[in-house]
Amino acid sequence: MMVDSILQNFTKTKRDVIYMDILMNHIVNQMLKEKWQFTRNTYDNLEENLNKYQHGDKTSLTKNYIINDNETLLQMIYEFKEDLYPIFDSNLFLLLDSFTEIELEKLQKRIKNLFSTYHHFPVLQEVLLQDETPKIKIFLKNLIYFLNQHLSSQDLKFIPFENIYSLIELEQFTKDDYLKTYQITTKALKYLKDKTLFKEEYLQIRFNVFIMLAGEKDV
Repeated sequence: MMVDSILQNFTKTKRDVIYMDILMNHIVNQMLKEKWQFTRNTYDNLEENLNKYQHGDKTSLTKNYIINDNETLLQMIYEFKEDLYPIFDSNLFLLLDSFTEIELEKLQKRIKNLFSTYHHFPVLQEVLLQDETPKIKIFLKNLIYFLNQHLSSQDLKFIPFENIYSLIELEQFTKDDYLKTYQITTKALKYLKDKTLFKEEYLQIRFNVFIMLAGEKDV
């Protein structure tokens, strides 16, 4: 594959690497982690040499590095997809697909930070739910107010306000409560023309839903 063609496909390659990097945080198998580290190093080398190439270094050595690293990387990505995709819920990939590249990088950073602080997923999830419960209750109260101010009486009939109030009354959210919040919020926001006010909070909810659904896998 010629270097210019590799450059054209690099955006997809980068997205695949971010997907795998995110998922690998949820894997506890040490051999797979070491294999991923090698893959990440290959990706970093490829990115560095592509940058050199774009800035004028078109020597045979640089081209060969790019071609060889790209071939190795694509094979490794294929193998990781074979390893990882069957063990994660397909809904996780729909959620990943809904993120922009910038949002994916934010999710990638958030997950790395969480797992570097809380090394065991059950602890991570417990802390996450404790931290998020008061924030979500405030978010839901604000959402109720905003919906009542901006939706027509016809549209308001489709909002499950009883379920929202039930969530607000909870002292502590469980994983299922959080997932229910996500589902209700997703439905409610569809009726709002201007979602700007809730964009960042909804993004954090989607991040946390991904983390909780991905869980911890030992393969």
